[in-house]
Amino acid sequence: MRKEASLPVRLDPEEKRQLQAIAERMKITVSTLIRLLVSSYVEYYERQGGRVTMPLEWSEILGTDLAAARKVADKPISYVEKKTRSGAGG
Repeated sequence: MRKEASLPVRLDPEEKRQLQAIAERMKITVSTLIRLLVSSYVEYYERQGGRVTMPLEWSEILGTDLAAARKVADKPISYVEKKTRSGAGG
């Protein structure tokens, strides 16, 4: 899928190294990992009605199905469409 937006994020060298190590262990790119984290957080935030406590339990957010998590990370997301669909149904 073609990604249409880029978002520069400043990380310190250790954060970058950690993300690279996690992505390598998951056999995905760092970009895919970041998209996975963002999309899973947004979905979780919406499920919780806009109330999220910190620190997050990522295992609860992502579940244990890595294949499904990768699919979520790679799917295109339109937050406008999502809100329109959920708003129209109830």
